Amino acid sequence: MAAHAACHDRIYRYFRRRTESPATAEDLCAEVFRIAWEKSGAGEELSAMFLFGVAQNVLRNHLRSAARSANLMLSLQLERTEQLGSLQLERTRAGPRRRRFRP
Repeated sequence: MAAHAACHDRIYRYFRRRTESPATAEDLCAEVFRIAWEKSGAGEELSAMFLFGVAQNVLRNHLRSAARSANLMLSLQLERTEQLGSLQLERTRAGPRRRRFRP
C-alpha cells in the first residue's frame, strides 16, 4: 500500500505528540493502517486525508478507553480505602485484643 509508505511517519508523529509513549503511538499507528487495509477495496489507493480521519477516530477511542480505565482504577482504590477504613473502625470498637498466656 503506497499510502503506508507515504504517510506512516506523519501519522506516527501525530500520535507521538498526543500520547504518553512511543509504544502507544506505534500501536495506534498500526491500528490506523489495519483499519485502512480493511476499508480499502480492490487495490484502491487511500488519501492522506482519509488516513488522518481514521487516525483522529483511533485517537479519540484510545483517549476514551484510557479515561474509563483511570476512572475504574480510582473507583477500585476508593472502594479499597473504604473497606480498610471500616475494618479499622471495627477493630477500634472491639477494643484491644487480649493475649492468652499459657502456663
